Formats: sequence, C-alpha cells, structure tokens
Amino acid sequence: MNSKIVFCLLAIFQLASANLDKKYSNYIDDIFAKLTPVETVKTLSSSFKGFEHTGQLSLTQGGSTLEGYQMHQNALKVLKAYDTVLKSEFDDSTKNLMATYYEVPEYYCPKHNYNYYKCDAKYPYRNYDGSCNNLYVPWWGKRDTPYERIISPEYQDKINSPRSIGSDYKPLPNAREVAMKIHSARRTFPETTQFLTFFGQHVNHDLVLTSRAAYKDGEEKKCACGTGDSDCFNIPIPYGDYYNKDQKCFPFTRSSAAGKNFDCKFSYREQLNMVTHWLDLSNIYGSSVHTAKKLRSFEYGLLKTSVNPVDSNDDLPMVNPNKPCENSGMAAQCYMTGDVRGNDNHYLTIFTRVFVREHNRIATELYKINYGWNDERLFQEARKINIAEYQHVLYYEFLPVLLGGYAMNKWGLVPESYNKYFDGYDRYTNPQVKNAFATAAARYGHVMINKFHYVYDNQYNLVDNYTTDFTIFSHSYYGDFSLRGAMLGTSYYFTPAINEYLNNYLFQGLSKEWKRLSLGALNIQRGRDHGLAGYNKYRAWCGLNYAYSFNELTNIPEAVRNELAYLYASVDDIDLFTGIMSEYAVDDGAVGATAACILGDGFHDWRYGDRFWYENRDDVVGFSLEQIKEIKKTTLSRLVCDNTDIDFIQVNPLLEASPSYNSLTGCNDLPYVDFSAWKERYNYE
Repeated sequence: MNSKIVFCLLAIFQLASANLDKKYSNYIDDIFAKLTPVETVKTLSSSFKGFEHTGQLSLTQGGSTLEGYQMHQNALKVLKAYDTVLKSEFDDSTKNLMATYYEVPEYYCPKHNYNYYKCDAKYPYRNYDGSCNNLYVPWWGKRDTPYERIISPEYQDKINSPRSIGSDYKPLPNAREVAMKIHSARRTFPETTQFLTFFGQHVNHDLVLTSRAAYKDGEEKKCACGTGDSDCFNIPIPYGDYYNKDQKCFPFTRSSAAGKNFDCKFSYREQLNMVTHWLDLSNIYGSSVHTAKKLRSFEYGLLKTSVNPVDSNDDLPMVNPNKPCENSGMAAQCYMTGDVRGNDNHYLTIFTRVFVREHNRIATELYKINYGWNDERLFQEARKINIAEYQHVLYYEFLPVLLGGYAMNKWGLVPESYNKYFDGYDRYTNPQVKNAFATAAARYGHVMINKFHYVYDNQYNLVDNYTTDFTIFSHSYYGDFSLRGAMLGTSYYFTPAINEYLNNYLFQGLSKEWKRLSLGALNIQRGRDHGLAGYNKYRAWCGLNYAYSFNELTNIPEAVRNELAYLYASVDDIDLFTGIMSEYAVDDGAVGATAACILGDGFHDWRYGDRFWYENRDDVVGFSLEQIKEIKKTTLSRLVCDNTDIDFIQVNPLLEASPSYNSLTGCNDLPYVDFSAWKERYNYE
C-alpha cells in the first residue's frame, strides 16, 4: 500500500476511535485494569546489566536492551488483552471494530513511552541510534523499533503463537528433520569468493540484530528441554538424528514481542531490531551514544585502537586486555566493537578492523588539510565519508554480484553517474527492515560458507588451512593472512546445502546448557517463531508463479522438490528459509529469484528512504558533486589495500582471481580518493 494512503488511513482511524462505543472501550479498559503493570525503565535500570561490550562471545546472539525488554513485556500484556477480545462472545464485526479503533492505554504504548529526539533539520550528521533521519516520522529507522512485513504473518492463533500446523492440520515437519534432509552438506565450487559471503554477513549485522525474550537483567532466557515457558519454542531431537543422541532438544528462545508499529492499536506480534535500520556502519560506530562514546578516543577525530602484537599495526581496542573472551574456548581477548557480534568469527573481526582503520585514515587526512577543525568535526566528517564509501561499494560492487542485473534494475539500485545527484529520496518510504529479510533472505550466506578456509602470506603462498568450526567464535591477529584466504577461497554455490560444521556441529563444546545446535534448524524455527507465511506466498509476491503442486516449483531442482514433497503435506507449508535457499541462483547473481527480490526490496528502501544517502542533493547533510566524484573512486579492493598490509589484489575481491577478467593488481595502480575536495568546505568550526 502507498505510504501516503497509510498516513491518511491512520488519521481516519484516530478520528474513528473517538467514536468507539463507550461500552466496548470500557470492556477492554477492564481487561487492562486486571493486568499486572510492567516495571518502568527507571525501575528496571537498577538491575539491568546491559547488552553491549559484555566481554563474551554472543553464541546465539540473544538478549535484549533495556528498552527492548520493557517493550516485550508491554507487548505481551497487549497481546493477552487482544486475545481476550478475540475469544470474547461479541460477534466478529464488533471484535474487528474494537481491534481497529481501540487505543491501547498510554502506559503500554511505545508511542508514549518512547524517548523521542527533538529533530534538528539543520544538524548535518546522523544520530547514532538512527532517529530523526526522517523528520516527519522520527522513529523510523531507530534502534529498538519493530520490523515491517512484506506479507502478513500466519501465527497459529492469528496474533502470537508460532506457526506450527500445516495445511493438513497436522504439525509442520520438525525443523531439525528438514535441516537434515534438505540442508545436508555437499560441496560446490562457484566463482564467488568467501569475501562475498562474509562481507555480506558484515552488511547484515549492520542492519539486523533481533531482540530475544530476556530476564530482567537483559540476559537471554534459558530454555531447558521440557519447559512450559511461553517464551521458549524448543526443537525436539527427531528420531534418526544420530548427531544428537546425547540431548533431547535444541533450546530455542523466542524473539522479543512488539506491536507492529507505534500507533497504539491492537496488532499481531512483531519483533524488535536492536540496531538501526540504516546502512550506517552501526557495527563500527554503535547504535547508541553510550556505545559510540566508548569507541571514540576524543582526539583528532579518531576511533580507539590498540596495538596488534604480531605486526604492531593499529588494531581494535580490547574490552578487557587481561581477560579472555568467555564462551570462545580460546585465550584471545574480546575486541570492543559497535556490535556485540564483532568477535564471532575471523572475518567479522577483519571487516570491522578495515572500517575502523579507514575511519582513522580519513580523519587523519582531513586533519592535514583542515588543521583548525576540532575533534568533533573531524570525527563526524570522517564517519560521514566512511559511511558514504561503504554505501557506494555496496551498490556499485556487492549488490550486482549478489542479486544480478534484473533485481538491480527492478528495485532501482543502480548508482548514479559520477557527475549526477540522486533525486529519488522519498520521505514516505519506510526504511524498517522487513521481517522476511531479517529472518530468511539475509541468511543466504549460511548456505554459501565453505567447509574449508585458507591462510596465505604476503606472496600468496599457502600457510595454513582450517575448517569452519575453527573460524566460528575465534578471531585471529593474522587478519591479513585470513583476508587473502577469503579472496582466494571460493564460497559454495547457492543451494540448500549447509556445511556439516554449521548444520550438525554448531557451537559444539561452547555451552554448558547444550551440546551442539543446527544452523538450518534454528533458521527454520526462527521463521516459525516470527509467524512468517509460507514460501509460496513470497515467491508469488516476487512475480514467480504461485505453485499449486510441488512439480510447479520449476526453479527448484527436481531432487530437492521430491524431498520437499516428502517432508511437507502441501507446497503452501514450505518454510520461507528452506524454500528460498532451494532455488536455482539467478543467471547473473549469487542467490535465487525470491531471495534477490526480498533483498532488493530492502536495499531499495535504504536508498530511497535515507535522507543522508551519499548521492542525495542536500545542502545540509549531502556532499558536493566534487566530493561525490571522489567517493565513487572507492572500491572494495582499495579499502583492503589502504587498511591492511596487502600489496596486490584482484580488482574485484568478490570474484575469483583470473588472468583474463579479474587479475591481481598492485595496490598503487588502483584509483584513490583525493580528500582535497573537503578542504574547508564548511563555514563553521
């Protein structure tokens, strides 16, 4: 629906709610009066540990922020009241009237409890928490706000309970059983590299961090097998799972609940994003002022660094130099990053290191030509340029390889020419990350991670190799060696196969609560937890044929179709993650058509809905054409060269090196940004 129409409808609903029959309002008021109030943020803060910089690895990436915890508790109360209304003896039209026009009491409504910023239209930089990007809807894009939907959810009870019953009124197939049969490991060798896979993970972590049901201190709830806690949705170990004879279930904590938006109406359960909904390098700078301050040196516009013990280069700062990371099983210390997952594997740490060094390199260059600028000016300008370079390489290099030409053109993702502004900004474009993106499509990398990983020295001689289990939850000081391996090592083709260390031995030995997990099973269960509609509806929304039988899934290999037909009673029951990962990759991209569609839809919104988009024509927050021209000289290979000890590199590190079309090139031969375009552009200090 057009966003302008949505604005008008909201105004109509608010007017109509004033005319809702008093007896219906009183009926619902009485329901809320019987509920136990949730503690205020002020009361909760005394016992809250916080979710950032804990000095441990994130494992299942669970937990909640303080605001997220309160929203979850409030949303559960509202859902309970809504459920009571739906189960009442009123006729359906009356229930619909109450659900549509009743306004939730102020205490339970995020609109009233939310900490809004007073937006300053003349402030030239992004807020860390993503607020005030849209001056008309300030909370759009802010951290701790709900996801959006492409297709309405299909919760089992319509509003809250996980999707669990199929078209034949029998339980959906066990998520682990689907993972074993559809997502079982097999090796393939495309021309895309591991660089594509893990840079993609870095991008996803900039956009998505789903809040989990938590205790009052912010720690993720523990879900023991057999628990009756409604915040748990454990996965029973199916018969025949010989990898897991020693445990009864995979524990699974549901994602935190939220209203679908902040209009204070009854709604289905939505989920919360704990990071900003923008392409703003929140995993480098943080999604809050609190985190950003911890990461800044407050000298010369620089981010904090430490000294790498191997090569004496600048490295990421440590959370605690005298204490190793918890949960890692290794002696290494945890790095302090803008995202709690920054230490979770070699490559996330490497890409974080590259962009931190790039920020400091930019700040240093700006100081050389504008030595009168103070720390704040240097920091914010360097951050602004760093984000712009990041946005450019995403749309100019990364997305074309990932999505292919059709999706790039369909969703308007092709960058403008060097001497032209982008005039597509639309304040009605809602940037909220789509739930289907966060919970299914953005997990495309899970099926592309190679089982084997390689380490090369500066002459590209093979030094070592290791398997995925070593890569997960370990970070290495030998970042450049591993990065060369990512550029030379291929990813897997886009098939439903997930390598065995992820599908059968995930996090083995890293927890006292369970033995191991399965990435495929967790992804499927998360989609059901979020009530995601079946794959068939999404493929139809994306323009593919709506399949009335398994044989009509012609963009899925026949062998996989047969396995799907064995597991699912109906083609409509196929889980979204499993369905989109089962498709053939598009001809000139790395993912299937439905994945490319859902991803393309999201990247459209983060371009057209971003007031700070680097190509925008804006005298306050934008760049000059001269500066944009310089930004567009940035390439992934240039970023690597400028911020590592690598001296030569293939022109496009997302693709295999090839003498004929992607040869190794000396770093000195690559274009570079000329920062003289930023010499005293502004008239204030």
